[in-house]
Amino acid sequence: MEWDLNALSYLAAFGGGLISFLLPCVLPLLPGYLSLITGLDSSELEAGGRKHLLGITRDTSLSIAGFGTVFVLLDLTATSLGGFLTDNQSMLTRISGGDDHCDGGVHDRIAHV
Repeated sequence: MEWDLNALSYLAAFGGGLISFLLPCVLPLLPGYLSLITGLDSSELEAGGRKHLLGITRDTSLSIAGFGTVFVLLDLTATSLGGFLTDNQSMLTRISGGDDHCDGGVHDRIAHV
């Protein structure tokens, strides 16, 4: 079976995320996170068994979807702004008083002195 580079990248990213989730500094935070998301304290989570599973799954999924939506919208905004700036770089350079040279036209000014 041949591996596509994209599939291998996704597998590596998933593996890295899983490893970082299971690290000793992150895993102990999980009960507190679930308590915060669900509004249940840890004793209710432990005693409830599967009773609260649907609510936990729903609330956690909504939280992840909310964060994902915010970060995707921020990324789209930054990408659009970057594209606009790149497309209008020449005009913005002229408006700002610069020129197309990296040194700000120092050589041109020295030549005219």
